[in-house]
This record gives sequence, C-alpha cells and structure tokens, in this order.
Amino acid sequence: MVRKRNRKFQLSLSEVATIAVYFHLSHYREFKNFYLIEIKKNMKINECP
Repeated sequence: MVRKRNRKFQLSLSEVATIAVYFHLSHYREFKNFYLIEIKKNMKINECP
C-alpha cells in the first residue's frame, strides 16, 4: 500500500518560482536554511508546507 501525504496547502507554480528567485538573489548557500529562516520565520507564512 502506497501512502500519500495529507497536506492542507499546496504552493502554486508562481509561488515556487518566486521563492526560487529570492533564493538565488540571497546570500544563502543552502536552500533549507533560506527556506526556514527567510520564508517560514521572516515572512510569517504559516500555510507553507
């Protein structure tokens, strides 16, 4: 049996593209650190997976 994640929210293609552009313009070397610090905390987006 294959399990699927049950997520409430999903990012649109434009949101993913925007985050990717911000990452490339930032000083971060790792996407994980960028996402956790800039997206999750500073932008206070609780709906992001």
